Formats: sequence, C-alpha cells, structure tokens
Amino acid sequence: MLVYADPEAVSDEDMRGFDYLQFKSNVAIGLAIARLTGVGRRTALEGMWKSVPDVGVVRLRSYDIRGKQVLWVPMFAANDRESVVLTFETLKAQFPSGATVIGILNNRRDRGRRAELFAHMVPDDLSDHLDHVVTFGAYEDTVTRTMVSRGYARERIHHMGETVQPDLDRILDTVAGLVSGPTGVLVGMINIHTDQAELLIEHFEQLRGDDHHDELDLSRDPRRAPAGAARLRRADAHRRFAALASRAHETETGGLDARV
Repeated sequence: MLVYADPEAVSDEDMRGFDYLQFKSNVAIGLAIARLTGVGRRTALEGMWKSVPDVGVVRLRSYDIRGKQVLWVPMFAANDRESVVLTFETLKAQFPSGATVIGILNNRRDRGRRAELFAHMVPDDLSDHLDHVVTFGAYEDTVTRTMVSRGYARERIHHMGETVQPDLDRILDTVAGLVSGPTGVLVGMINIHTDQAELLIEHFEQLRGDDHHDELDLSRDPRRAPAGAARLRRADAHRRFAALASRAHETETGGLDARV
C-alpha cells in the first residue's frame, strides 16, 4: 500500500508548536503514520511537539530585548543559497504575526566568498523575508555596496561590525530600535565566530540561566519521550530483568545438582 503524506495538509498553526526548525514534509509523514496506526491527529502533533530534536538543530527561543519580545534564530549552519531560502520559507510559519524580521550577516575576514554570496542573496532571494539587515564582522562596506547595487535599500542596512566596534548594549539598542512593534525576529547567518556574534550569543545563553539544559540530557529525559517510546523502554527493562532472573535460577540449580 502506498500512502501519500501531503505537506499541504499541515497548517502554519501546526508548525507553531515546535520550538525548533521543523519541516512540514516531516510532520506530514508523522501524521500519516499516526492515521495508519489509529493515533489521533492532535495526540500525534502533541507528541511531535514534545519530542527532543536532534542535537545541533536550529532552536527557536524568545528573549526580551529592551522591552521587545525577539525570537532568536541561530541559523549559522545554513550557508548555501538553497538551504537558506528553504529555511526561511519554512520558518515563516513559526514567526510571530507582524514581527519585524532582522537578519544578521556575520562575516569573517577569512570567509570572503561566503560574504559575497550572502550579499547577493539578500536582495535577490531574501528581500521579502528581511525587513532589515545588520552587519557583523568584516566586509561591511563591500557587502553594503553589493546589496544596494542590487536593489536592497541602504536605509535597511545597519553596520554593527568591525567599522563600528559596538559593545553589547549598543547592539541590543540597535536591534530593539529596529523592531517597530512588540515582537521581532533576529536571524543569525553565515558564520558564528566574530566578536559581535559571540557577545550576542553569550548574552542569550546567560538569559537562559536555569533553563539552559544540555540537549543530550534532555534527549535522555523519559518525561520528554513519547508514550510509545516509554512503553518500549519499560518492556526492554522487563525483558532484561527476566533474563537476569532466569540466569540466576540456572546458576542456583546447577550448583545444587553439583552438590548432589
């Protein structure tokens, strides 16, 4: 039997339950399996929302920045055109309605070709996704000239990298000032390691405080596992206990036989 898992059947509202980057095609497969096994749609969705994603996945977390609720999207691992465009198309469903979307172009001096790639991508592919762009690191003047020459408005580009050398407060003030309403989205792209990006990432990690748990620890937490997985673990533990009891009984019996 061939079953078609239709991504179009997955709504934007379904996707808002995930606190990490997830694709409608994957959710559609999970829902198709749930239908075949008699699991209700809502139950299946709640199980997927609760499950712990793979280590390294793009996590979505909101932070207060100067009174604005800003969704932080550390999308540094996606650095080719196809992946970035697909990720933005997917993430739209998880962005707060009406939020100002700000992209960080975080350029390292030893990654010049990557800086050039994104300087083309912003006006060519991401202009409708990004309300503003903030530049971190190197090549600020160069990438700005490229973006403007290809149609991205200069007033939407804001330098916060090597030409400015801002401290954390200035970065946060700039981000908050660009968010026109109560909510915003801040997307980190291209590279991780520049002075400005590390300031921002460290700040967000400090804000997480007691909620900052290692993902490996979370993945081992039985409370975060779907009920089916928990039942499998209990059954496996029962089998192992039964096997140990059987071996212990055989040892005792063998010892008695030897003494007789």
